[in-house]
This record gives sequence, C-alpha cells and structure tokens, in this order.
Amino acid sequence: LIHKAVTSFKQAIELNPFYSDAHYNLSNAFDLLGERSQSFEANLKAVKYGSKNKQAYVKLRKTLSSQGRDDEAIVYLEHALTLDPGDVELRLHYGNCLGKLGRYEQALKCFNEILDDVPENLDAHIYRGTLFMDKGQHHDALVAFEIAVSLNSNSVQASFCLAQMKQYTLDDQHLSLLQSLYKSNHITEKDRSLLCFALGKAYEDIGDTKKEFSFLKEGNTIRLDQVKYDEAKDIDNSKKLISNLSNLSKHSLNSEDIEIDTIPIFIVGMPRSGTTLVEQILSSHENIMGCDELTYIQQFGEKISLGLMKPTRQNLMNFRYRYFEKIKKISNDSKMIVDKMPENFKYLGAIVSAFPEAKIIHVRRCPEATCWGIFKKRFANDSVGYSYDLEYIKNFFIRYVDIMKSHSNYFHDKIYELKYETLVNNQKIETKNLLKHLGVKWDNKCLFPEKNQRTVKTASNLQVRKKVYQGSSSKWEKYKPFLGGVFDDFKGYN
Repeated sequence: LIHKAVTSFKQAIELNPFYSDAHYNLSNAFDLLGERSQSFEANLKAVKYGSKNKQAYVKLRKTLSSQGRDDEAIVYLEHALTLDPGDVELRLHYGNCLGKLGRYEQALKCFNEILDDVPENLDAHIYRGTLFMDKGQHHDALVAFEIAVSLNSNSVQASFCLAQMKQYTLDDQHLSLLQSLYKSNHITEKDRSLLCFALGKAYEDIGDTKKEFSFLKEGNTIRLDQVKYDEAKDIDNSKKLISNLSNLSKHSLNSEDIEIDTIPIFIVGMPRSGTTLVEQILSSHENIMGCDELTYIQQFGEKISLGLMKPTRQNLMNFRYRYFEKIKKISNDSKMIVDKMPENFKYLGAIVSAFPEAKIIHVRRCPEATCWGIFKKRFANDSVGYSYDLEYIKNFFIRYVDIMKSHSNYFHDKIYELKYETLVNNQKIETKNLLKHLGVKWDNKCLFPEKNQRTVKTASNLQVRKKVYQGSSSKWEKYKPFLGGVFDDFKGYN
C-alpha cells in the first residue's frame, strides 16, 4: 500500500510540480519505506513550494538539525512563524534552534515569552534548563529541570535531564521516581533507554558499579537497535579515506592560491578524548574564538575525502569557499577560530589540502578511558552509532588509529600531537607549548578554562566547568570485571 501511495503522490506532482501537500505526503511515505534521503528532498520541496502545513517545517527543522545545519533550519522556521506567529510548537523549535546556534540571549527570551503565555509548558522549561546547562549555570538548570519534573512526573525527558545535574544518594526521591518509571509497562523503548542512562548516572553517584553497568548495558543495547549502526559501511569508508590520501596530497592548494582572513584551528580525535577541554583552553585566549562542533567539513568535504569527487584545484577552492562562507556568519570577524568536531580526523587529507594555513591539533587519550567514556554517554546524535556497543567502539577506535597513522605519513608536519594525560598533569607547560605552536602570545586566562563563560553544547558541557584535574583516565579500571576483556586488544596503543 505504501508503494501505491508513493506512485499516487508522484502522479499528483507530475500534474502539478508545485503541489506542496503532495510533496509532504510523499516525504512521509518515503519515511515509512526507510528512504531517508528521498524523504528529505520531498520535504524540502514541500517547504520551498510554499507549504502552509506547520508539520512540514517542523519535520524539515528536525532533519536539518540532526545534520548540524541549524543555520539553514532557522530560516525555514522564521518563514513558518510569519504564517502563524503565535504557534507554540513553532516557537519552541525556533528557540531550540537559536540555542543550538549559540544565540543564547535570544533563545532564552523566546522560551521566557512562551512561559509568559503558557507557564506550564513542559518543553519550554526543559529547553531553558538545557540552555542554562550549556552556559554553565548549574543552579538555574537544576531548578528548571526540577520544575519540569514537578509539572509532569511521567516525562522521561525531564527526568533524564534532571539526572545529569543531580548528585544522588540512595534515599533520593527522584531515584525512586526513576525506578518507578523504569518498571512501567507504558513507556516507549526510546524512553526506557533514556531511563537506563539516567539510572546508570544515579548509581554511579551512589557508588554501585554493578548496577551502573547493568543499566548502561541495557540502555546502550536498546539505543543500538534504534540507530541501526552499519559497521561494514564504516569499515569501507575507512579504507577509502586511507587509499585516497596519496591523491589528495598531490593536489594540495598552496599559499599562492589563497587569501587568508581567518585561520581555522581544527581539534580532532575520538569523542570523550579531551577535545572540549582543549577548545575551552584555547577559546579562553582573547584572540581565539571557539565555535564548538561544526558539521561543515563533513558536509562539504566528505566526497573529496572519500575519493567520490576529484581533488582538483577548483573543487578544493569550492570546498574552502563554502566552509568560510558558513564561518563568516558565526566568527564575529575573529582572526582565529576553533572548529572542534572530533571526527574531522577522517577528513584531514581534505582539510590539509584545502586549508594550508590551518592549525591541526590531534588530542589523544588512554584508549580504555576514551572508549569507556563513549559507552557511558547517551549521545543525542544518531551519527555516533558505534557508541552503543563495546566491540563496535573498540573497532572504531582501532580504525581511527589506523587513519591517523596514515595521515601522519603524509602530513606529519601539519599535525600537533597533544596527549590528554600529559596536558592535565603538566597543564602550564603543555598550554604554553600549544599556544607557541599556534603562534599566539601567552594569555594567563588559558590556565583557567573552567572560568570560560562561553556556551558549550557538547557531551562534555558539565565536565569542562570544573577545574582541570588528574586521574580521570584511570576511572574505567573499576569496570574491568564487567567488560569481558573487550579492551585487551589495546595493549600497545597507549
């Protein structure tokens, strides 16, 4: 029946190519068939052809945001709001999008205005809390999430958010609520996964390692089933990235080809390896702006990196132009910006070829600590599909090492190696060395990244508000009895 529906919608579009409702219905039909790319294209056409259906804009926003394209999503939301300025759902999405773009004050104003109109709007309280959390306003975030839970004790999202902010004891009333929700037969598998991560966090606070691991294992297993991770595709892409490096290295742009207005600093490595800490250190400098995790390199440079597009001078210049076109909108004319997308390590061949002036910092951390940190974190982004299974994480880490070794063979002089453990044990010396490598003067504020007031939207947004401390890389060892020797393959990787 779905295939027949697709045929019918296509016939309607043939009769009227600008029939926006037909495009939107076609998008929904493609969703049911699992055709995400075709669904997106149909949804985009529905909006471009003037759809007045609010859900067409909401759906497009969700897709674009999942790809890190919030700057595009917000344009469509602004148009949707001209059709219905008072619609609360559209205003919520708009505020959320503002927050993701780092427009903190505007986002907060948006949510406050919604709450003026609808004081008990659950989502507005949750989104406000998330804004406060990203900004490092711990107390305000805690209060916002507590209000959300009090408004709807059955809201798993509210309880999950609150769990990230609390320090639990065994007699905590919210722990009892989490356990009650977990035992319910009326929650979705998505919510059950969230509850498992929340309960894992609670039992970590309490010190019950066995229960913590049990809940993390269950939450990850559910999440893995939801994201449908394709390891074979990851393996194939890794091979393509490595095999294409020699071709990329032959076609690199040089200083005569380019104009330099802004120098990008790319911080790469594995998630949970310390990349956010390094960005906090650098963005504490008066002349360096942190831009968080940007998706532009993957968006514009993946095809060149994989060898699906020839690395001609024109293609590399186009890649460069499209990247800086986006950067100019967020950089506030800064002369140095930090692009901290860890998995840009895959695309270093294209980065070096298109951005000869770029500074590249590779952050390495103890592999066991890195991989355990990934497993215990519930990522919002489905693209980190490998993160919900210990074997997949381990295998991904090994492929990452292979890719970095290959990059080093071609671009060794372009990559600054920074070991996380060395940084936290010798903070001042390593920070001075790092700033010297970047060619910027010493700034004492770089020694106090916990005082950096910028918004941090990554998985490490809570940790980086604390003073730099030693010993975190050994915490994984207490989970050894539950790991089944999965990390034994890492001998020699440190």
